[in-house]
Amino acid sequence: MDLADLRALELEEQDLEAQDSVHREHEIQQIATDTVAVQSIFQDLARYTAEQREQVDNVGEQVTVSHQRAERGVGALLSSQRTQRGTVGCMSKLLIFMTVLAVIVSIFVILKARD
Repeated sequence: MDLADLRALELEEQDLEAQDSVHREHEIQQIATDTVAVQSIFQDLARYTAEQREQVDNVGEQVTVSHQRAERGVGALLSSQRTQRGTVGCMSKLLIFMTVLAVIVSIFVILKARD
């Protein structure tokens, strides 16, 4: 091999090194781009997680409020039931009183009619 061949090999080697350098730089840029994309994904996940936490807390509060309302509703139904029982008893007593009064008035009317 002569000097020209060595020089050609040296230039070819330098060209390959330059191509490798360009290729590595491109790969490094791609890794940087991918890293930014992954970072963006993690930020989105963090935001979604925070939003879901708020929604779960809101559901928990709604369950508590619904439970309290259900308990108040049961209390109102029990109170209504007691009141209804008292009303039925009162109505029964009033009916008996009115029947007795009607019988007494009827007896009075019959006695007056005989006289």
